[in-house]
Amino acid sequence: MSSYLDLEETSAWAFPFEENAFLRGVKTEGLKNSTVHFLHGNGLCGKTYWPMLKGLTEQYALMLHDCVGHGDSDPGRGFISWEQSAEHAYDVIQYDISRGVLTGPLLGLGHSFGGVLTLKLAAKYPELFHSVIVMDPIIMPEAFIVMSADMPNPLADKTRKRRNHWDTPEQAFTYFRGKMAYKDWSDESLNGFIAHALCGNKDGGLSLKCPPSVEADIFSSRPEALWDDIRRINVPTTILYGDNSYPFMESACQQAGENPHVTIEKLEGSHCFMLENTSMACERVLFHYERMMTINTAKKVVIS
Repeated sequence: MSSYLDLEETSAWAFPFEENAFLRGVKTEGLKNSTVHFLHGNGLCGKTYWPMLKGLTEQYALMLHDCVGHGDSDPGRGFISWEQSAEHAYDVIQYDISRGVLTGPLLGLGHSFGGVLTLKLAAKYPELFHSVIVMDPIIMPEAFIVMSADMPNPLADKTRKRRNHWDTPEQAFTYFRGKMAYKDWSDESLNGFIAHALCGNKDGGLSLKCPPSVEADIFSSRPEALWDDIRRINVPTTILYGDNSYPFMESACQQAGENPHVTIEKLEGSHCFMLENTSMACERVLFHYERMMTINTAKKVVIS
């Protein structure tokens, strides 16, 4: 019989980051050996990933953090930078550490945008995490970053114009299921997205909790000194990426793997593989956390 926690068994938290604006998320209660801190991808929210994350609750406490303008967090002044977003997460973590709320070694976990934020935290604060797993982080190769520095991002323009009203959850499900980015998500993941990343609007329908303008601002920006951060990481780190992810991921992950503290593993799926095959993603996360608990960080581990 499974001893996974239900999402309803989590408790909400809130942290002020501006006047009358709060970051929010949920966390599991109870004594565990370690706590996993999770940061989501752009336009999503922590609860969307519960079909995958719930499998971690047998062994770990969880802390899910919704970034500015995402999920249950307030938009405040909007998205400012990747670096500020990472600092917000650090402030929340430090606050809970100071209150004795976070238990055991802290483990970092993030997807896409949240994966990059987690890498930045690991680089800047090497004592923060015992180990880190990032899933399909947006780490473009250095040459591509330099080449595209002054180029507009067509994805940002498209996002600003995206549809933002649906009459019913069923209509929203059908709409998103027909979109390439969501077509392979499990029904549980897609229903979770609709339940937690959308909300009721004044017209009686549903709208995205993350305003398209916030999502587009993230797409049109870039993290500063990302590859300096990746080279500086000295805690056990694993990058999991999908074999059908963005074209640049293969070479970017190979470059990141030049850091002896970074292990790379390619899995079946797209950029959102953890929302497609949730049990497979959870199993690999559990495997690598267990492996990194005892890893000799002076040695490189290769997963074939």
